[in-house]
Amino acid sequence: MAKTAPVNLKAQKSTTSDSRSLRTFRRDKRAHISAGIIILCVVVPVLGPPI
Repeated sequence: MAKTAPVNLKAQKSTTSDSRSLRTFRRDKRAHISAGIIILCVVVPVLGPPI
């Protein structure tokens, strides 16, 4: 007789595409650096003195 895998009786929470993308973003160091540069490029002109 073949063994069967145990059945997980707890309902698994389905993940949304937003939560999956945020989880991936949190793990990616390059994405953090890129986001920091983009935020810096937006904040500096807003807070900088007018020319």
